[in-house]
Amino acid sequence: MVRWSTEGLDGVKESVRTRYLSSIRRFDERFGSLLIASITTRDIADWISERKRTGSVRAQGQGKAISNASIQRDLTALSRLLSFCCSIGWRTDNPVQAFDRTIIRERREPKRPPTRKEIQTAIDAAPPGVAGILSILAETGMRMNEAVKLERWQVDSRSRQILLTKTKT
Repeated sequence: MVRWSTEGLDGVKESVRTRYLSSIRRFDERFGSLLIASITTRDIADWISERKRTGSVRAQGQGKAISNASIQRDLTALSRLLSFCCSIGWRTDNPVQAFDRTIIRERREPKRPPTRKEIQTAIDAAPPGVAGILSILAETGMRMNEAVKLERWQVDSRSRQILLTKTKT
């Protein structure tokens, strides 16, 4: 674990590193006593079943249902760890990659975008600076972070173009 957290996560954004380490802690109860080389695809499947059954544990000891998306993120972290173990010779295979993750479907509630009228109502009610940002978002479909960090040199008014140098990373 220590070697992976320093060498295997080198170059990974801090938020991703934090998420991976948080996910790996979830595996400790089931896999903590096993040698890395002995973890099997069956162990992964059993962990998924247990995680779905128990959910996430809260401070009061009551579990809340766990989403398939959270399980997928946890599996990604474990897969990265086991791939690192393969690269340094501690394993020859990655049981997470062997597990068919398509059976863990992510279900997202469909989102209804706001209507033009709802957008205009929000723009009309907003202070001028915020109204301008809302207008850019409505017209371009940019992410909030992209719009608020725009610099003047990125906007070409004549050709009605905006150069985005950094988008979702």
